Amino acid sequence: MDGPTLISRFLAPELTAASAHRPLALAPGSPGDVFLCHPSLGHAAQPHHGTRPRFLAQPPLLPAAPYEPERGDGAHSPVERAIRRGPGLDDPDLDGDR
Repeated sequence: MDGPTLISRFLAPELTAASAHRPLALAPGSPGDVFLCHPSLGHAAQPHHGTRPRFLAQPPLLPAAPYEPERGDGAHSPVERAIRRGPGLDDPDLDGDR
């Protein structure tokens, strides 16, 4: 049994159940659009109704430096601020755009 078959047969039902209560958000795009998403984002493709092939790639985007969500100077990157919001370490209303 190959990897995709294993995933769809054993893991997909659990993922579906875990996220079924979440709202659906569509991300329509035009040719050349890029969506930068969290690696753990649950996602699925819509049926393709076009006549030309479409292409999707998921290359890893590695950080330029290790994350330091508890750095002393408070100069957190946008990703570090998002990491800190998860457990409630930062108030998203106080962050603003930096």
